[in-house]
Amino acid sequence: MLMRQKKMDQLMSLQRQNSEQVHQPQLKMAQILNAKKFTNKRIRHHNIHKETSISKEDKLQLENKYGECIRLLGVGTGFGEKALVENIPRSLTVACYSHELFVVVLNKDDFITYQMTFEKTKKEKQQLMFKIFKNVNNEYSSQRLESMIYSCQTITYDRGTQLSTEDEEGDAFYLVINRDFDFIKKS
Repeated sequence: MLMRQKKMDQLMSLQRQNSEQVHQPQLKMAQILNAKKFTNKRIRHHNIHKETSISKEDKLQLENKYGECIRLLGVGTGFGEKALVENIPRSLTVACYSHELFVVVLNKDDFITYQMTFEKTKKEKQQLMFKIFKNVNNEYSSQRLESMIYSCQTITYDRGTQLSTEDEEGDAFYLVINRDFDFIKKS
């Protein structure tokens, strides 16, 4: 009985934190890292681990102009997420030295919109999980619930798409949110 009460307290604490996060325009660093893991499924990253070639003279010019060079950024690296997430001023200067530079920039307004959408979707998945598995909060830890909710993806299929076949081993389960589908059994 005491263990159930403790799990309920943890769950209530988690739900309270989730509702508070909706009002805060900040994410924790761990959530950003998880979001990166989530996007790896949808975006193919081409990490070309090339050595950056900058001459000693160019490096000295940059250091004279901006100060000590901490590190060189190459293809597939990023910067600035801590300042964005924690809403703090930048603590360094970034200067381009290559002739052509292609960078993906995440605007703060877009980031906050993404964060709100992410939190809203997470809350919807959580409510759906509790609705379908009525006693799930008594059987699983809050970390396990978070993992289950995070793993759920909303997917849209076209008409006539076959989701699975009979005798096929499954590594996923489906929750139909809306529309209809057919079960066809081999005879």
